Amino acid sequence: MNPDFSGCYIAVTDNDISTTALFDNKTTMYAHIREQFEEFGAEQVQTTVLGSDGKIETRLNSKMAIYQTSDDCYRGGLIEPEIGDNIFVTYYQQSVRR
Repeated sequence: MNPDFSGCYIAVTDNDISTTALFDNKTTMYAHIREQFEEFGAEQVQTTVLGSDGKIETRLNSKMAIYQTSDDCYRGGLIEPEIGDNIFVTYYQQSVRR
């Protein structure tokens, strides 16, 4: 764990707010993302980082990441996996209201 990190990682599966999960580290969040795809057949998992004030962390280069699976995603393939063998990520920059 990072003692300087006082926020949390947040993950939402298939745009369903009832699936919202909070994590204090990336390793646990990655395990959750993998489970959503492998165990529950998710189509996508959206993530972001909340600061200690409960708002999206403003220091992020990318405000949101979307994790998905693809048959074209494999080590040494067209799309390199971020998690496991076939889960890739796309980063998005979104405006943050203050």
